Amino acid sequence: MRIAGAAEKGPEEQPDQPVRRPVPTPVPPTTVQQVIALQSAVGNRAVAALLRQPAPAFSPAPAPGVFPNVPPAPVPPLTPGPAALSPGQEEAAIARASAEEAARIHRQLNAKAGPDGKVPVDFPQWSTGLEPARVEQLKAPAKAAKEKPFKAFAAARQPLYDGMHAAKDDDARRVARAALRAFDAPRLPMLRQLQAELGGVWDVEDEGARDAVLAAIGLEAISNAEGDLLNKPDDVKKRVASPDKEGNFPEWCGFFTLDQYKSSRLDSDLRAGFPSVERAEAFFTYAYKNFPAGYIKKWIWAEGEWQLLNAYHAKHGGKHGGLRRWLPYTKLSGGGDLELDPGDVVIVDVGLDGTPNHIAMVHTYDPLTSTLVTVGGNDGGKVIDTKAAKDAPLSSKREKAVGQKLTDAAPGTGGHVGVSEHAVKAVGKQRGSVYAIGRASLVDFEDHVYSNSLEDKPPAPLKQ
Repeated sequence: MRIAGAAEKGPEEQPDQPVRRPVPTPVPPTTVQQVIALQSAVGNRAVAALLRQPAPAFSPAPAPGVFPNVPPAPVPPLTPGPAALSPGQEEAAIARASAEEAARIHRQLNAKAGPDGKVPVDFPQWSTGLEPARVEQLKAPAKAAKEKPFKAFAAARQPLYDGMHAAKDDDARRVARAALRAFDAPRLPMLRQLQAELGGVWDVEDEGARDAVLAAIGLEAISNAEGDLLNKPDDVKKRVASPDKEGNFPEWCGFFTLDQYKSSRLDSDLRAGFPSVERAEAFFTYAYKNFPAGYIKKWIWAEGEWQLLNAYHAKHGGKHGGLRRWLPYTKLSGGGDLELDPGDVVIVDVGLDGTPNHIAMVHTYDPLTSTLVTVGGNDGGKVIDTKAAKDAPLSSKREKAVGQKLTDAAPGTGGHVGVSEHAVKAVGKQRGSVYAIGRASLVDFEDHVYSNSLEDKPPAPLKQ
């Protein structure tokens, strides 16, 4: 494998152009049975290509009122104006509000009162100003309505997620993973609409729902990375990174991973934390002092004040959705069930000497053999064999992971987007090849203001 620890570059050198990928035909939600049937009909390559496509904007499956594209049942019009409302009218409006409307009402009820001492709220068929006492009465039903679509998403996703992790062989794991992505694809855009109505944050209290959203974002990111296996290496590296003074792209593995996270809406202020193995470790472990100000953020402006980033993450979490996760070699080298998810960031020890050298992304992990398949940029792994027969048998773990015949890159290609296979577990004196694995916080996919200060105290308060 090509050693590819990305060179240190300042935030001003990070590319920030839109991701440019072909716009293919959307994929409808797919069950495990449908995926298997499709494989039998058209072959593994066609299935893998189909499931790599971006999601359609809306899903036909959710029930009325659960997602914003499905309107609630018609109701008689309400009489405009707070003066004409009957007791309980606001609660009734919240109960039949769409998911987007419920999210907006929740956000407004938790906002500050206006100059007249009242809190302005937009109900589905009228707008009004509410007294603080009335606001307090409505917060609980609005919160419950806001949580409903996120809980529904998590509950419906969980069996597919469990099926992927419980799969006993490579073929079953690939099919289960594809079915999970097909489930997520039409729903993530709708959840992001709710995020926008909630003020741009994942204001979700249910821990299982937060974890489900984060896992779906990670699966989205690695699915985009897998799509780059079909793109020319020169086109990919020009999209994800900037050339050096000589016009070369010597190291771009970190930029490739960053590009996938950018397409999944990683906050732009955090993008300096990915390009090198050293900065990636500092990012996931909240290590602020080893880099110039601005590389690894320490303070976040949230809830009207500066807060330590790791403390804020700890307050807004779930098992996996709060604090960033970092599994060092000492926790990986035993192998087995490591709770790795597609899209997690992998730091590879290329020389098996305890040194981090390369950045890639988790594609598939087999806990029975402690084998990890990754997709990475500036990688030395296999590429898709475009000349292979349509139904050529898949042999290696990496071929079965992506559902494609793979081959070595063409001579002279150098670093490219590749599929690699890693032994995570140490065997005797032979080290495992994974230095560490990191996972971002769900908060990292929100839009916040961060401080570059490395001082113990936060900077001056922001002007409101």
